[in-house]
Amino acid sequence: DGQILLNGQAISDEELKRTAQETLAKNPEAQAIIAADQEAVYGRVVRAIDLLKQAGLERFAVQIEREEQ
Repeated sequence: DGQILLNGQAISDEELKRTAQETLAKNPEAQAIIAADQEAVYGRVVRAIDLLKQAGLERFAVQIEREEQ
């Protein structure tokens, strides 16, 4: 449904950006772990990454799930 979740809680774009800024102020080495399900809209994931970059975050990891065979 296009929601951004932080630690399992839905947040707005501005909340994501503010939280990233606050986290970086406490820990300049912080990184974001991006996880999206298969139905996620690509543009929404890119938007979340863009918001994090605007907040100053430069370190990212992408969490993936392997397809079950």
